[in-house]
Amino acid sequence: MPDKSNTFVLSDETVNSYGFTIKTSGIKIERFKKNPVMLYQHDEALHPIGKWENIRLQGTQLVADAVFDRNDPLGNMVADKVEQGFLNATSVTVVPLSGIYPSSGDIVTGK
Repeated sequence: MPDKSNTFVLSDETVNSYGFTIKTSGIKIERFKKNPVMLYQHDEALHPIGKWENIRLQGTQLVADAVFDRNDPLGNMVADKVEQGFLNATSVTVVPLSGIYPSSGDIVTGK
C-alpha cells in the first residue's frame, strides 16, 4: 500500500490555472483507471514515471495514491523530491468530452 505522503489531490472544485472550474461529480475516470499512468510534466513522449492507485472521489476532490517507478531514474528522482517535501502537488490533463475547452469563469459539470 502506498505511503500516505504519496496521496495527492488530482483535481478539486477550485478555479484551475486556466480560469475555469471542474465539478468533481462530472469527472469521468473509468478510462483513466484502466491505464493510470503518471507522466512527468504532461509529456506523453516520455515514458511513465509511475502509476496512480486507489483513484477515488472524496467529496469535491479526485484523489489518488502515487506509486513511483523506482527503477526509472526520473521516477526515482521525482519520488525523492516528493518524500523530501520539494514537490507536493500534481496536475491532470483535462480533455473535455465536447472537445471544446471552457472559457475563464466557466464551470464544467460533466454529464
